[in-house]
Amino acid sequence: MAIKVFITHASEDRALVKAFVDALEASIAISPEEIRCTSLPGYRLRTGNRVSDAVRAEIAGAAVVIGVLTPWSLEAGWILFE
Repeated sequence: MAIKVFITHASEDRALVKAFVDALEASIAISPEEIRCTSLPGYRLRTGNRVSDAVRAEIAGAAVVIGVLTPWSLEAGWILFE
């Protein structure tokens, strides 16, 4: 199943992002397989893929990319990459 929502965030914001994902799933018809959130179990990237390539492909194919901007994420270089 294709990723529809890609959520970029800092791993330190796991609790905030988990609450957001829970609200998203409760609000719209979307399955966990359609959400990519790299720090949450069940939403992480598949193993065996080169991370930068997998992230690039999933962002390009996602219907929505959401950036969770916090002090931690603003200091993480990969957030800007994503």
